[in-house]
Amino acid sequence: MKIYRYPYDQYDRWWWNITYKTWIDDYTNSTVGSSDPEFDPPAVIIQTAALTTSTKDPLNIYWTSNSPSTKFYVVLHIVEIQDILSTDLREFDISCNQRTLFSSINPGVSQIKGLTKDWLSFTATGDTYYLMSLQATARSTLPPLLNSFELYQIPSANGVPTDSGDDYAWTGLNCTLYSNVPRITHLNLSSSGLTGAIISSFGNLTALISLDLSGNDLSGSLAFLDQLVALTYLIGDLTQKSNKKKTPVVLIAVIGVVVLLLLAAAIILVLCLRKRPGTFFILSVFPS
Repeated sequence: MKIYRYPYDQYDRWWWNITYKTWIDDYTNSTVGSSDPEFDPPAVIIQTAALTTSTKDPLNIYWTSNSPSTKFYVVLHIVEIQDILSTDLREFDISCNQRTLFSSINPGVSQIKGLTKDWLSFTATGDTYYLMSLQATARSTLPPLLNSFELYQIPSANGVPTDSGDDYAWTGLNCTLYSNVPRITHLNLSSSGLTGAIISSFGNLTALISLDLSGNDLSGSLAFLDQLVALTYLIGDLTQKSNKKKTPVVLIAVIGVVVLLLLAAAIILVLCLRKRPGTFFILSVFPS
């Protein structure tokens, strides 16, 4: 079994194939586009798909958990890779443990209800056995299709150190509740050995008040700083300018921090799941 990770995947997610007797594997050599290329699976992954043999057969995937309190985060990548006739329709519902999550999904139609940026996501908890099912609708002439999916175990917050004023306190990161939603307000990444290009999505941290990026070796555009409307304190060696202020060429996208935290949890998960039959981490379907 071949595992695809970095350099195929810039975030070093681990991908490997699974298949079932009721599945048909398909592959295209054509470039498969996406409206959200930043987090796409590698091309070799998204160019593959699993289908069932008929519209009557659901595409089922299952996993298990040792505890019903375990919470999972699931991401489904759904992109049409076949040439569909104008008289045909691929449409299906997605459920988990007989609970309908998404209805009338059509991967050949962009911006349909429930399908965001060619992927869908949901959380699952409360059971020790999970059965995710893609079932063709009554009017569909084609079976359901799935390119790949990601499965993460969400770590419990129990035992995470906090302080008196922050229920989401990690070293160098503090959050504040706004309308009961935790927002990152203070971020200290000083002397963290960070290198590489600046990522513009750092500007999504619009609640950020203080930012310390000193002692690193980062580069790139500083235009993202114009989006940080709440930013009051900025520490770093100033070498470039944005439209509004003189600022340092030092940046690490918080999305990178989140990805690292998620990958850390995922690595722990995959080490555990390797010992358990019938469970898996980040998976993609390949032709046999």
